[in-house]
Amino acid sequence: MKPVSIKYILVESFNNIVRNKVLFITSIFTVCVTILLMGVVGILLMNVSYNSDTMMEEMLNITVYVIPEADEKTLNDVQDVLINDPHVADIKYISQLEAYEASKELVGEEIMEELGHDFLPASFIVKLDDVTYANIFVRKMVAMSNIYEVKYSSEAYERAGSISYTIRYVCGILTGLLGVLSLFLISNTIKITVSTSKEEVTIMRYIGASEARIKAPFYLQGGFIGFLGAIISFIIAGFGYNYIYTRLEGSLSEYIGALELVPVSQMLLVLLGVFMLYGIVLGILGSFFAIRKYLKA
Repeated sequence: MKPVSIKYILVESFNNIVRNKVLFITSIFTVCVTILLMGVVGILLMNVSYNSDTMMEEMLNITVYVIPEADEKTLNDVQDVLINDPHVADIKYISQLEAYEASKELVGEEIMEELGHDFLPASFIVKLDDVTYANIFVRKMVAMSNIYEVKYSSEAYERAGSISYTIRYVCGILTGLLGVLSLFLISNTIKITVSTSKEEVTIMRYIGASEARIKAPFYLQGGFIGFLGAIISFIIAGFGYNYIYTRLEGSLSEYIGALELVPVSQMLLVLLGVFMLYGIVLGILGSFFAIRKYLKA
């Protein structure tokens, strides 16, 4: 038996599509709908991850307040300790005067002018590179005699982490279920297409055609269905996401607090890669399960 030629695979795949135009369109529609459903879950998951990572990064900031009467030497000593800590990624110094100006906006200029700025402590906003080190760092700073207070939202971080994990877990399960559903629908749709060629497949087996020669056109057909379904899904999802992003100006802050949407370019790049891979693999797997029973002895 001669090796399967690319020309033969292309011709047979095209003939199958022409013979089953309605089923071909139905298959594309099935792929498109299922990928879009998965895409909605994926978009939600990406935005949750995008915001949770940003919020958690902000929560890694710890504010270290130095005693109000601290002189320049004391401030330099504290700064040296922070600089020499290997887990401190960034330090921002807030002087008494800067704290005073910020306080005027919060409680009013008249009140702050009466109180003055001497009672306000200078502070260092410290960003760590590892959240697991936060509790150790806080204990270390509190133990220093020239430290007035250390503020760290550990409970908020743990709560945000728990919520983020739960949402990612649920979205992961939904994505998996949609994948199984997609595979089932695509397999059954392509199975109908294969069944219309049942006699042709049987004849080819009787004349000694190899399994590869029989399977290859259907695999290509399935992959092509998945490819077209993925492209259509990407166009719909891309335009939809771009429209929502533009209308909301990239932020949900007006509705759900300070939440930012994933930038369109970043989202489209991920969607294109995932949709293409998902659609083609599902199409080929669907063809595999559909044609398998007809090749059994």
